[in-house]
Amino acid sequence: MTARLDGQVVLVTGSTAGIGRSMAERFAAAGARVVITGRSLDKGEAVEEQIRAQGGEALFVPMDIGEEDQVRAAVVAALFTSPVSRP
Repeated sequence: MTARLDGQVVLVTGSTAGIGRSMAERFAAAGARVVITGRSLDKGEAVEEQIRAQGGEALFVPMDIGEEDQVRAAVVAALFTSPVSRP
């Protein structure tokens, strides 16, 4: 049985490809709102669109984990922005 994450927000770093993308997709399928992060705008927006097309809630926030201001922006998005609308 899969745990439901309805009403939860999950921030996944490096979620534009590979394991991070798979995690974002699984969290969304379980009902979580997913904040997708990564350095590639094109890849991030593609993952966001794909999750939404499957009925999930997602928001892409460009982020390089080495840039403190970008990390802060992603955390703020996870805490205060509804992933169903772009900021």
